[in-house]
Amino acid sequence: SHNIVCQIITGFVKESSSNMRISEVLAEAYRFLRLMLIGSADTALDVFSHVDSFVRQLVLNVGATELLLRLFEGNFDLVSSVTDTTIMDIVYSIPRMNNDPAIAHLLHLLVYQQGTIGAVPRNQPIVLKYLLECDESAPGTVRARDFFTGSVGRKRRGALMRDEEYLSPKSKLVYHVEMMSLIAHCAKGRDNAKRQDTR
Repeated sequence: SHNIVCQIITGFVKESSSNMRISEVLAEAYRFLRLMLIGSADTALDVFSHVDSFVRQLVLNVGATELLLRLFEGNFDLVSSVTDTTIMDIVYSIPRMNNDPAIAHLLHLLVYQQGTIGAVPRNQPIVLKYLLECDESAPGTVRARDFFTGSVGRKRRGALMRDEEYLSPKSKLVYHVEMMSLIAHCAKGRDNAKRQDTR
């Protein structure tokens, strides 16, 4: 049944998010898949084969982000198999999704997993490479340092703290913290050139 749902989602990849009925169908499909993933490694493997389609639907805000978070959490073998192109597509979705902290966390899972798994060495230089490329092509979006550093940035950060903006799931402060942690884990790799790029 989960394979049929994946096929339905894949069939809507090119559809416009302006169609409310399609968005509702996709949201229910993603909710179903999240439930099917609970405690089933075989289902996770089947669903993983459609990752590219899910990534292309991130910007639709219909549940792809939540599904990918659940799929990647604790699955070292799966995250180690994500293609370079898919990683690039996730990174380049950040500005299109208004710097959503959930996307930064999704990338974080690709380079580091909590617990005994730890770092995912294969993905560290790849994620960092595309973050740096996106950093140059989309200044002011991925570049959280431009938003929070310097005297103006400190005032902005202070105002957000006073307004308790960090309590929002879409908080720019949460995004900033998530990105700093992500970059730090990328820099823990053995690639000396990438560590230098991070500095």
